[in-house]
Amino acid sequence: LFVVTSEKDGRFNGQVCNTVFQITSEPQRVAVALNNNNLTNHFVKASGRLTVSVLGKNNFDDIKRFGYQTGHKVDKFAGFTYGVSATNGLPVLLNAVAYLDLQVDPARMIDVGTHTLFIGDVVDGGIIKGGDPITYSYYRANRR
Repeated sequence: LFVVTSEKDGRFNGQVCNTVFQITSEPQRVAVALNNNNLTNHFVKASGRLTVSVLGKNNFDDIKRFGYQTGHKVDKFAGFTYGVSATNGLPVLLNAVAYLDLQVDPARMIDVGTHTLFIGDVVDGGIIKGGDPITYSYYRANRR
């Protein structure tokens, strides 16, 4: 599981995402699927940039914050401590496993029905805390 963040007009938003995968290794490209109704989707379309925080098994509270409320009604970053990626200038979860900064060309934003598939060039990234990433099945089996 991941938290994808983006920005529009000076406002940040983020959401939980379960679809992030490598497309090519040279150049390094990653695909991210976001629901068309989600605010983060609109922010990525406007800015052409997103940051992916790779969640670990200690990120259950972050899944609740970024997955169980909508950015259309709530500022998910209010009262939340986060870092900012050096390249994209977007929020990074400080207790995540790792992060990736992506730049997305509008020609690589593909409408696939209910979602948009954003194919982005990896422009930065790194390990934050390390550890084992959390899968959706692990989360479903262990959420409380």
